[in-house]
Formats: sequence, structure tokens, C-alpha cells
Amino acid sequence: MATTIFAPTHIAVEPRQRRSVLRRMFDHMVKAREAEARRLTARALWSYSDESLKNMGLTREELARWHSGATD
Repeated sequence: MATTIFAPTHIAVEPRQRRSVLRRMFDHMVKAREAEARRLTARALWSYSDESLKNMGLTREELARWHSGATD
């Protein structure tokens, strides 16, 4: 009997991992929430002075990277 594997591109996974669809969807949602949290944090910190950011060990370039959604 043939089986059909549901794997939309936004939650695609290599077949050998054999994770369930619900687990892949959950993982995708967690990654999206983490990216959203980084963007919101960067937006909030953007109003800080350069001196304050420097004291926290951050730069405007790093905040811009967070805001763009780029990963480490």
C-alpha cells in the first residue's frame, strides 16, 4: 500500500528524519516566534543612544541585522 507524505515547503524536512507533520509545524512556529521576538527587541532598542548600546555590547549594525530577521 502506497503512502503519501505531507511536506509543504515551509515545513519541509528530509525524509530520513521522519518527524510528524504536527512536530514540523510546531518547530516552524517556534522559529517564526523567535524571529519575531528578535525583530521586536531590535525595534525597541533602536531608540537607545549609541553610548547605551555600547554599554550593552550591541551596535546599530547588529540591531539592523536582528530587525531584518537574519539568523546567527
